Amino acid sequence: STQSTGSSGINAEYGHARALGKALALASVTAVTATTIFCYYGIYKSHKSTVTWWQNFDHQARIERIRENEKVFFDKWEYFWRTGKWGGAGYIQPPPLPEGTPYGDNPRLFRD
Repeated sequence: STQSTGSSGINAEYGHARALGKALALASVTAVTATTIFCYYGIYKSHKSTVTWWQNFDHQARIERIRENEKVFFDKWEYFWRTGKWGGAGYIQPPPLPEGTPYGDNPRLFRD
C-alpha cells in the first residue's frame, strides 16, 4: 500500500503547527491560571491578613510597655556596650556600670 502525497502531505505539513498552537494555548491557560491563583492568595489574601493583623494590634499597650521598660533596655545595652557582658535575660536591671564609666546620652523614644 503506497501513500498518496495528496491531502495527507498537507496534513503532515500543518500537523506540527496545529500541535504547536495547542501547546501554546495550554501554556497560556496554565500561566494565566497560575498567575490568578498567585495574585489572589499570594498578594490579595496576604495583604488583607496583614492589614487585619495590624488593625487588631494594641498600639497603646505597646507604647505603654515600651515606656515602662525603656530605661532597663537602654541600661542593659549600655552595660553590654561598656563591659562586653550581657546583663541577664528579660527585663532584669543590669548591675551598675563600673565606677567612672561614662553613660551614653542615647536618643530615646520617651524622655520622662
